[in-house]
Amino acid sequence: MRYGILFLACAFLLAGCAGLQSRDVVPAELAGEVAGDLSLARIQAEPDQHNGTLVVFGGKIVRTMNQQQETLIEVVQLPLNARQRPKDVDASQGRFLVRASGYLDPYIYGQGREITVVGRIIGTRAMQIGDMDYEYVVLRAENIRLWEPEQESVRVYHDYSPFFYWHGPGWRHPYWW
Repeated sequence: MRYGILFLACAFLLAGCAGLQSRDVVPAELAGEVAGDLSLARIQAEPDQHNGTLVVFGGKIVRTMNQQQETLIEVVQLPLNARQRPKDVDASQGRFLVRASGYLDPYIYGQGREITVVGRIIGTRAMQIGDMDYEYVVLRAENIRLWEPEQESVRVYHDYSPFFYWHGPGWRHPYWW
């Protein structure tokens, strides 16, 4: 009985910590306004119907362009996981632009960095990708989360026999000299 209560307490504590991970992307005062079921492809098909809608999109930065009073960030959209972090997959619904007020350093907001943006749809903008014209959905940033690069972990497995340490009396391990 005692262990069951301890297990439940730990489960609730871990669930609470997991919830905090995703809340740091969407501020509490904006959480009720977010249109969670709206996809980038649907907005690109009907951009005028969604002006002013608050959305959460994420992806990888293609480039960062500083202008006089704001910064434009071009992002390749990627699906988001439960923590609102872009997934590392080869599936995208297109690209979008983020308008952020002020100066954002292109070195920090560099190509390939993962970003999640809470922003309002303010229209579209035609720009070129190579020689092709492309119609970008433009978001005015309310909150930007730039994700730290994930560290690769290296696991070392030793192939020891289960009888490695049992060699009879008087035997010494080679590291014990």
